[in-house]
Amino acid sequence: MDARMNVKPTLSVTNFLPSTRFIGSFNFLKSYKNKLAVEYFHEYATLGAAVTLNYFLPIDVSAVFGTPWINFGGEATYSVFNGTWDKYSVGVSWATQQHSALSFTLLDKGETLRVLYWHPIGQMKKGAVAGEVKRRIATKESKLTIGCAYAINPHTLIKVRMNQYGYFGAALKQEVQPNTFFTISGTFELQALRKAPRIGVALEHKG
Repeated sequence: MDARMNVKPTLSVTNFLPSTRFIGSFNFLKSYKNKLAVEYFHEYATLGAAVTLNYFLPIDVSAVFGTPWINFGGEATYSVFNGTWDKYSVGVSWATQQHSALSFTLLDKGETLRVLYWHPIGQMKKGAVAGEVKRRIATKESKLTIGCAYAINPHTLIKVRMNQYGYFGAALKQEVQPNTFFTISGTFELQALRKAPRIGVALEHKG
């Protein structure tokens, strides 16, 4: 059984300018997914912009405004080649004093509603469980995904997720050096174990 590999190093530079972060993401096997991004952080807002380095030159823009308890945000993608807005979404999220969070988001130009609930676990809050429901408004189709994450130690994080159709995914993120992270992930179908799993490898450095 062969596994399909995906290698994607990421470089992140913070405070090159005040309250900003620059990110470069490069995919050796799929160069059309190479991306450059910049983020700006404020006490009550975060703004972001990214460009994917392919023929269509899509530009992603995003904004989030709010307080520690409630946030409003949106994102959109503009295709320079076509001169059109290919996608956009808006959403709102709430957080409780117990650090749980609930969000509602309209995706796919308003065609999909996503509801996400997140709750920390453990006395030290080293882990979290989450549930997500996506519903296509026009077709009334729904998809349920559940997952959890747990920090084994300050340098190692494990994530697992599964949806109602039997797709299972897992990831291990390890801080190999200060501000340098190595991640290996994989997904496969429980109902089709003969199919090759997808395996991804990522290396990220935050300067």
